[in-house]
Amino acid sequence: MPNYPHLFSPIRVGSQIMKNRIIMPGMATSLCTPDGFATQEMCSYYAKRARGGVGTIIMEFTSVAYPQGLGANVQFQLADERVVTGLATIADAVHAYGTKLLIQLHHAGARSVARPGVETIGPMDEGDKVRMMTEQDIKDLTAKFVKAAKNAQQA
Repeated sequence: MPNYPHLFSPIRVGSQIMKNRIIMPGMATSLCTPDGFATQEMCSYYAKRARGGVGTIIMEFTSVAYPQGLGANVQFQLADERVVTGLATIADAVHAYGTKLLIQLHHAGARSVARPGVETIGPMDEGDKVRMMTEQDIKDLTAKFVKAAKNAQQA
């Protein structure tokens, strides 16, 4: 491609080499189970994009504190170690095409989808809707981000 001479050439990002400079941004697919586990349909979705030649896929927003902090009614999650197997299946399918996989770790905070019995926390008090986070909430949520990142890395 004369207008984009580097588009299909490899690029080093940190210690990783991406096979090309085509990046698929994270997009909510709603292809996981209602409780946030990967499905075969979700795996196929990402594998098809990798097969199509994308160098790097950024997986959809992924809950770190399921069911708290969801940004959608159906959202992939990494709060539970049992999801690691499904994510590993997706990673293997994507890696088979030489594609790198990144993941968006997410907590919607004050903009979380309301769920019965699940408290919504955020940066400020919004009456009955949202409770302002305490220092302990911040520490707990930080630990959940760390745990989710470890689960992703394990997969």
